[in-house]
Amino acid sequence: MIGTIEFKNKPRLTTTYTVVGPKEKNTVLGLNYDLKLNDDKFGETTYEKAECKMLSTAVKRVIKRSGVRE
Repeated sequence: MIGTIEFKNKPRLTTTYTVVGPKEKNTVLGLNYDLKLNDDKFGETTYEKAECKMLSTAVKRVIKRSGVRE
């Protein structure tokens, strides 16, 4: 179903969580990331699967960190 979602209250960011690969962790900003991977593929067989796992991990951990329910 495609449609418009209207929120009673304006959405806002209250916390963040970042997941990066080895190249990003070795940059000037490396200390600022939450989860720094040593493996480009995050234990997966393809980069696409790794990206999905990174996104899923970040979403789950930011929810946990923020103290809200899914």
